[in-house]
Amino acid sequence: MEKSVDRRRALRTIGGLGLVGGLSTLAGGCMLPAGFVGRNLRVGPGEVRRLPASLWRFDTLVIAEGGTLEVVGATQTWMVLDVGLLAQIDGRIVFRNFTADRRTFQATSPSGLQLSHRFAMTNIGGRGGVGARHGPFPGGDAAPGASEHGGGGGSGAWNTVTDKRPGRPGEGRVGGEPGSSGAGGDGGRRRNDNGGLLAIHVSKRGRARGSGTIDLRGADGEAGSQGGRGIPSAVGQRSGGGGGGAPGGEGGVFWLDASHTPPPNWTYLVDGGAGGPGGGAGGRGSTAGEAGEPGSAGYVVRL
Repeated sequence: MEKSVDRRRALRTIGGLGLVGGLSTLAGGCMLPAGFVGRNLRVGPGEVRRLPASLWRFDTLVIAEGGTLEVVGATQTWMVLDVGLLAQIDGRIVFRNFTADRRTFQATSPSGLQLSHRFAMTNIGGRGGVGARHGPFPGGDAAPGASEHGGGGGSGAWNTVTDKRPGRPGEGRVGGEPGSSGAGGDGGRRRNDNGGLLAIHVSKRGRARGSGTIDLRGADGEAGSQGGRGIPSAVGQRSGGGGGGAPGGEGGVFWLDASHTPPPNWTYLVDGGAGGPGGGAGGRGSTAGEAGEPGSAGYVVRL
């Protein structure tokens, strides 16, 4: 999905970014990875270079076919690449596993454009499975999924000499009656599964070229866990239902600020992740958890 933006109406701000990289050191004084020569970075075929999310300035950024530039570290801010002469991307830039946080993330591009995005994360996890009944006693009910997790499965019912009762329901993410042989499976949790926030600015004397890939996909949600087997005999606890899968991560956002140069033939991956699969039923009579909902797609802005 692409959005058109009127540059003249875009808000302008000052500050908003961290360190300026691309010269000699990273934040904290760590040495730059191999591939830097002055203000130039080249990633060769089969090579993987890693940089933390921040503002980085280069004269040239060249990623050869088969090479990968990966954004790592504390992924809670925009990655902004300011290129003076040439952005030649024939390999991949990968920025995934962005923090699962609903606050608005803002930064400022080198041209003064305000970059802003908020992950809505309104998709929910799958409902857990129901525990198996034992004679007249029903299995525990499942918990529904939520925006942060899948629902817990219900535990299996009991029918012993001293214990005759229904199974326990799942509560939130936790399966019913944890620790028992027929416990419900736990729901999957939402993790830092969103795609990253990336902007590339090319100066008016520079060019953007290549046929590479910008990978900002959301990750698939965590799977729910399987329900407990229980005791498959006439006396004992029956099997538990599976936990619901977690919601999938949302796709990221890419801005290309290079209106003066013909658009490069880059491929943009901003799809949301699939919902996590539900955990399997513990055994006969119980049910599996449901899958979580997929994450929504991100978008691309080319100025």
